[in-house]
Amino acid sequence: MGRVIEPLTRMGASIQGRDGNRLPPLCIRGGRSADPVRNAGGFRAGEVVPAARGLYAATPVTVVEPIRSRDHTERMLTSMGAGVTRDGNAVTVAPCVRLDPMEITVPGDLSSAAFFLVLAAVTPGSSLTVSGVGVNPFRTGVLGVLRRMGADIRRVGERFEGGNRCGPGRPGAELVAARVAPEEVPA
Repeated sequence: MGRVIEPLTRMGASIQGRDGNRLPPLCIRGGRSADPVRNAGGFRAGEVVPAARGLYAATPVTVVEPIRSRDHTERMLTSMGAGVTRDGNAVTVAPCVRLDPMEITVPGDLSSAAFFLVLAAVTPGSSLTVSGVGVNPFRTGVLGVLRRMGADIRRVGERFEGGNRCGPGRPGAELVAARVAPEEVPA
């Protein structure tokens, strides 16, 4: 839990947990740092903790990612009226007085379905439909790689849910080798 505890502590939070405050369950009490926090470190900006921490900080919180990654939380918070801005790999969350409530269906994680997509793609004559998974552009890297390899991937029935696209896909074809670049891995 160090990658969660260390940045939150630097932002003024008090954290108590098992084994010297290192293991869950954690009790996190917010503190309001008077100084702006930039590059809280230890997180990808899409993770919930820095975003939630930024909502209740006294000043904006900015997290700088080494490689841009998922942005589910940014999209959801923006849909709820939070002040979230992005400048390249930096995401800033402004203190928030109120979030507008919304009804949302949380889609399945496409990365959990990736194993089944790959299995169907490497099995000649196979067909697979995956329903109800999020297809946020920063989580669909496996679809791009499989397409480059020659898999027949079709996205149908997409809809927006709290700023994220949801929808099924359908692979199945003969594949060729493809190179996966390091910046594709977070997706």
